[in-house]
Amino acid sequence: MSKLLTALLASALLGITGAAFATDAGTAVSHPVQTTKDKMSADKVEDRAEDKADAQYKAAKKEADAKYTVAKENCKDKKGADERACVKQAKADRDHAVADAKATRDKEKAAAKANKKAQS
Repeated sequence: MSKLLTALLASALLGITGAAFATDAGTAVSHPVQTTKDKMSADKVEDRAEDKADAQYKAAKKEADAKYTVAKENCKDKKGADERACVKQAKADRDHAVADAKATRDKEKAAAKANKKAQS
């Protein structure tokens, strides 16, 4: 009986001390290799987001240039001041579309950088 009591007491003490030395996942120090992998993963996500933003900007710029070319061709039907006003409006429309595309690109890049900072 004393051996059984000793075994139960020893296992209870080991359980208590094990729980005392256990670390919480939130306060545990992460392994440096895992931290590096996470940072690399965040970098890749940011790079992909920036590449996507650049691609969307280039596509929007090409579309705006194409619309400008078509509008300018349509302006050739007009004469004098009407033609100049038409070309001026076509340029303004193109510049507005390009500015919107730049703003969207910059906003998406900033969001990607903010997400990277939040993950590190």
